[in-house]
Amino acid sequence: MLFAGIKKTSLIDWPPNTVTTLFTRGCNLRCPWCQNPDLVLTENAPEDIPVEEIYSFLDKNRKWIDGICITGGEPLVQPGLEGFLKEMKNRGVPVKLDSNGYMPLKLKSAIEKGLVSYIAMDIKAPLTAEEYSIASGTSIDIEKIIHSIHILREEKVPYEFRTTLVPGITEKEEVEKIAGFLKGAARYVLQNFRGGETLDSSFNGIRPYEKETLLKAGDIARSYVNQVEVIQR
Repeated sequence: MLFAGIKKTSLIDWPPNTVTTLFTRGCNLRCPWCQNPDLVLTENAPEDIPVEEIYSFLDKNRKWIDGICITGGEPLVQPGLEGFLKEMKNRGVPVKLDSNGYMPLKLKSAIEKGLVSYIAMDIKAPLTAEEYSIASGTSIDIEKIIHSIHILREEKVPYEFRTTLVPGITEKEEVEKIAGFLKGAARYVLQNFRGGETLDSSFNGIRPYEKETLLKAGDIARSYVNQVEVIQR
């Protein structure tokens, strides 16, 4: 198992925990607005970090770290991920997994084997093949996304769904469709598009939404979901 990046201390990736965030390379989607293009396009990914370095860091800093967050890219495309998760379980290190939900069987396996303590699943767009394919930049079997949603809603592990609000991709109308599909879910996070370098350069200059727009989207989502958080950063 190799990692493409590490944030040794993070207070925002799994609040209120202090975690080490690990970044994996590679992804099975091609969202044009993706803000980690160097991880999606593996030929441009940073130099690999051997897993032994991760173990060494955690051993030295375990008393300061509440757990780890594994993000990407898409972590579930990594063939060595389950073995790494088992090692973290053996070491007593809680794991939050960020996923796009497009590999439901691997997601279910990690949950049923007790290898993850929390899951954040991205919902890119309303749950139709056409809308989701546009948002994810590739042809989508929407049933895979829906399957993962149902797996999380079984509540065998704490979870959240989250949507990045991207001008031209996810606006208030899309938020209402998504939240309506997720009606009754435990937690839904809306986060603002940050701008900057993106997978498709045509999104580089797009301005993020203003705070007022985000708050209105949050109000819409609260009509359907028990707990909604709006993140402007």
